[in-house]
Amino acid sequence: MKFKVASAIHVILAVAGIVFLFYAAAMNFPFAGPAGYAIIFVVIPLVAAYGIWKQKYWGLVVGLVFFLPQCINYVGEVSSFQFMAPISLGITSEASGEGAFYIFNLFAIGMAVFLVVLLKAGGGNTPNKSSQPTGSAGG
Repeated sequence: MKFKVASAIHVILAVAGIVFLFYAAAMNFPFAGPAGYAIIFVVIPLVAAYGIWKQKYWGLVVGLVFFLPQCINYVGEVSSFQFMAPISLGITSEASGEGAFYIFNLFAIGMAVFLVVLLKAGGGNTPNKSSQPTGSAGG
């Protein structure tokens, strides 16, 4: 059941990304690279959702790699992550008196922790030593 919930959250995030793309196109909202945004917030979550739904190890890793860069973002002259997530529960913290700040995305942090818990619980088809060949057959 946990895998279905994690997969559903990834699908909801991808749908929110699609909605944002259509909204941005309709409102002529200038943002850097709709194709890049579509890859980051539509394709990658859907790939992760598929892998997690099938309870694959790589799906959990893709989901984790997707959420980790979103956990803490620096916003200033040079932002650390150019695309803002379509679903975010951010708390800001001022970095300096120059108007720069950090965003702590509680949604991304929570999802990263949830995916780590699924990985630690042996979720997915985790690679283990018992499936590896142990020695040579030659004599």
